Amino acid sequence: MEVKGIVNRFLSLPIFQVMSRFTYSMFLNHVTLLLYMGINVEEPIEFSIFYVLFTFWGVIAFSFGISIIMVLAFESPVVALEKYILPAMSHRPKTNNKDYNDVTLKQEVNSKVVQFEQA
Repeated sequence: MEVKGIVNRFLSLPIFQVMSRFTYSMFLNHVTLLLYMGINVEEPIEFSIFYVLFTFWGVIAFSFGISIIMVLAFESPVVALEKYILPAMSHRPKTNNKDYNDVTLKQEVNSKVVQFEQA
């Protein structure tokens, strides 16, 4: 029983691919949000559990909202365009054959371009 194969199959499920886009976007924008919140503080903060929880869940929710916008506005169109322009790269066979080199890949790309132009 190969554990690596099971873990790889589990983590390669489509739901994790979608979640990874949103969580990476949240990671990128939450620091900016925290800095914005910190810069706009006009009076000293009274530390309390309520304040920490309110700030934590507020940042999570707002970061998720911003990440939805960022993924739909920037990442998804680029991925779709990339799949449209470079279809041969996404169908590249997984092989350890040393005969399969860049020349073979270029021939595949050229054949796909010719098929696309004829369509």
